[in-house]
Amino acid sequence: GLPGGPVTNSLGEYSGTVDCGWSGTVTPTLAGYTFTPASADYTDVHSDQTQDFTADLITYIISGTVTKNSSGLEHVTMNGLPGNPNTNAAGEYSAAVEFGWSGTVTPRLNHHVFSPSFIEYNDITADQAGQDYTATLNTYTIAGTVTSGGSGLSGVTITGLPASPVTIADGTYSDPVDHGWSGTAAPALAGYTFTPANIPYANVT
Repeated sequence: GLPGGPVTNSLGEYSGTVDCGWSGTVTPTLAGYTFTPASADYTDVHSDQTQDFTADLITYIISGTVTKNSSGLEHVTMNGLPGNPNTNAAGEYSAAVEFGWSGTVTPRLNHHVFSPSFIEYNDITADQAGQDYTATLNTYTIAGTVTSGGSGLSGVTITGLPASPVTIADGTYSDPVDHGWSGTAAPALAGYTFTPANIPYANVT
């Protein structure tokens, strides 16, 4: 609003010259900032005037939910956001970032993998809601071979494993289990006994 549109110096100071009797509105502007007051009105100026403004950097919210099996997952650390916030009991997180913020957000929780594994942000100029992730437990494979007379034995059901896999022609079997799984695997086929009769597993990692 001031004639010539003066710009603040390195100390934040500005000045402008107006004719006697000038009227107008002075409004500070800088991308990414709001000002208090937002503007200053002048009417029929006949003396020097002083007007200070306070600038505040605009912030935006990045928020979302981390779910596992369609339920919110607590204690996931959102690395890369300011303060590295954790999800709450509902799996929700949020963080304030400054105008123009750029970064990469990577969710972390022991023994879990996430989809997407990260989200990149470049020059944020608006709230970023709905930044959601899906978590799954790490899985491991329990596998082996059942033999009879030195050759693979097919058709043996490995009971106790989550999918009760059946050995194929070469006698092999495999089954994925979640991190921390515990159980006892036991082979079964009519007419056969097995050594060992079963194998216990505790907290598979």
